[in-house]
This record gives sequence, C-alpha cells and structure tokens, in this order.
Amino acid sequence: MKKLMSQKFYTDVCSILEGTKVSISKAINSEMVKAYWEIGKKIVEEEQKGKGRAQYGENLIKELSRKLGCDYGKGFSATNIKNMRQLYLFFPTKNKLRPEFSW
Repeated sequence: MKKLMSQKFYTDVCSILEGTKVSISKAINSEMVKAYWEIGKKIVEEEQKGKGRAQYGENLIKELSRKLGCDYGKGFSATNIKNMRQLYLFFPTKNKLRPEFSW
C-alpha cells in the first residue's frame, strides 16, 4: 500500500493545531481576566454607591456567589468573587492589566 502522507507533513499539521490551541488558551485567559476585572469594578461600585469608601458588603458577595453558581456553575465561590474585587482594586485602570500578566 502506498503511503499517502509524509511524517513531516503530518508533524507540520500537528504543529499548526498545537499553536492554535495555545493561542486560543491565551485569548480565553485574557478575556476572562478582563471579565473578572469588570465584575470587580461592578462590585466596588455597588458596595460604595457613590461614596468614597465602601461599607464592605459581605452579604453582596455571598449573594452574588450563590446566584452566579446557580446560573453559571463552578468558579464563583465567595473567595473567587472577593479576588475579582481585589483585582479591580489592585489594578483600577483596565489598560494596565495586560502588561502585568504574562500569558
């Protein structure tokens, strides 16, 4: 039986697919960090309600965690939501996120 493709051809195709998987992972990670930052911003805005300082809303975080968990599944524990809030507080300017993280 005649061989229809060379090993090099197959290796090249696999390299293309592997490269694409890496690019997709980076893009997804980048978009998720942006989403988490946006969620953190919304939490801080909701907690502060226009005031200079927040009256820390532990109940807000717990309720958000519960509702997101029901609607979106795992990944929205109160701890994770607190981390989203911290992300926003640590990087209050969204465009500074990208250089700080190495994908």
